[in-house]
Amino acid sequence: MIIPNVKKEEKGNKVFYVSTDITINVCEEYADKACIALEAFLPQCTVEKKTDAALITVVHDEKLADAAEAYRMEIAETGIVVYCAEYLGLRNALATFSVLVSCKDGQLKLYETCIEDAPKAKHRGAMLDVAGTVKPFEGLCDDLVLMAKARMNRAQIYLFDRAGVSLELESLPKNCWVEGAYTKQQMRELCRFADALGITVIPEFDMPGHSDKLFEVFEEFRCDAPRTEGMRVNSVCTGEPRLYELYENLINEILEVFPGPYFHMGGDEIEMLDLNVECLWDNCSKCRKLREENGLKDRQEQYYYFVKRINDIVRKAGRTMIMWSDQLDCPRGALLPDNIIMHFWRVAFPSRGPYEGCSMNAQAALGYKIINSYYPETYTFTGEPIIMNSETLRKWRWDRQPDCEEQYREQILGSELCVWGYTSKKLCEYMERFLPSAIVMMGDKLWNNEELEYTEEYCRQLTKVVLGASVPEGLNVFEAIGDVLPPAENDIPSYVERVTCSNEKLEEIMAALNKPNTYLKGDAARAENYLVCARYTLEKKSEK
Repeated sequence: MIIPNVKKEEKGNKVFYVSTDITINVCEEYADKACIALEAFLPQCTVEKKTDAALITVVHDEKLADAAEAYRMEIAETGIVVYCAEYLGLRNALATFSVLVSCKDGQLKLYETCIEDAPKAKHRGAMLDVAGTVKPFEGLCDDLVLMAKARMNRAQIYLFDRAGVSLELESLPKNCWVEGAYTKQQMRELCRFADALGITVIPEFDMPGHSDKLFEVFEEFRCDAPRTEGMRVNSVCTGEPRLYELYENLINEILEVFPGPYFHMGGDEIEMLDLNVECLWDNCSKCRKLREENGLKDRQEQYYYFVKRINDIVRKAGRTMIMWSDQLDCPRGALLPDNIIMHFWRVAFPSRGPYEGCSMNAQAALGYKIINSYYPETYTFTGEPIIMNSETLRKWRWDRQPDCEEQYREQILGSELCVWGYTSKKLCEYMERFLPSAIVMMGDKLWNNEELEYTEEYCRQLTKVVLGASVPEGLNVFEAIGDVLPPAENDIPSYVERVTCSNEKLEEIMAALNKPNTYLKGDAARAENYLVCARYTLEKKSEK
């Protein structure tokens, strides 16, 4: 078995071994990126470009020119040949190669096979929330490697929320930067690394909501309406002209760092009355003036006016804008440009925005292309007990749920795993247990759009993808946590009752994980996290 599963595989009977000193014969255009990617996938190996007698030979195949991510790979004792039309096809082949091989005693174990493969979803990725708590840069890079091994091609970086911005932007005063904010040089390095991994990085700067930090440093961006007692104001005053100057400077500064074709403006949750969060546009003199000057009838039209202004800035910079779509009022029609990509997560409800006649299906009917990050099926944490779990993910179909009619399914580009929850040390620790298998399983779901089956073989292969080629043969680390995704509760004890394996089996798993210098880079950190789980489980089971 291969995860993500491949479309077609014809296995031979021969098993053979090759050196961890890998040579690859590839065109100059792809050479550097291919070497970086393969060494990231297989940190046990060194990779070098070689024009003759190379282990891996890459052949440009015009027959695959209409499928940028398709590839064919032939693995034999005489060598490995990869056929592809573009670099993404090669990246996908190398990612598959990395989860096929096993590494032991300085050699790679392979078997004869021929694989033909291509993805179902165009947009396959994860959104990483680093606005609240800045994840160490090395850990962020490790996440990208695992995403690439899962054959994802998008990484959305959530940079700004009410606590501030996690990137050192000169357009904002330093007291807007959260502690440990990334430097521009780090983000440029991340984008270059992601490019080698076949991943497009999408920066998100949330607006006009989630903007509490802006109020602290720009008093003029507050609405001048009185605030309701007990309520927190969430949204900037879009009637303030200087706001658009700031956003244009911010967007241009961000896009100078992130060279990809997309910018995500956020745009969700401008009001959450059920959480005591309000928007003051209706009673603000500056907002009323804006409406009068531009013929805007109500707050919804004011919101659309704001979105169009931001989209104009993004389009002027030569990029495509993405936005969360929960504030669309579908019965009003397609009042926003169709060049905006809608990022669906859920429909608002009475205390949070437009809801009557609204759905993902209704948004698609307006002609928009959609990224479907349906809540809670794709959410790793929400602050609520309802989040994705192994059962909901197993059944979910990204091009059908919720309520997407067949005629609109071509407009659903794919999905992103939404990695919220870096808000405390405990949650960060929980996320490190939850995230690895969630990334790989979401990659599998987006690549194939099929129902997952958590067989013993699936769990062993999932362990191998998550922990790398040096993992002992047959190891199923998920036996030690009772599920392929840890339970939603945040404390470690929550999963102990699910573990059914014997104490002897737990000791075997611990021994397989506690191997210094076996697991490298991100694999080592993940092995340590699972070791903590297994050790705790054994302690608790032994107490009974």
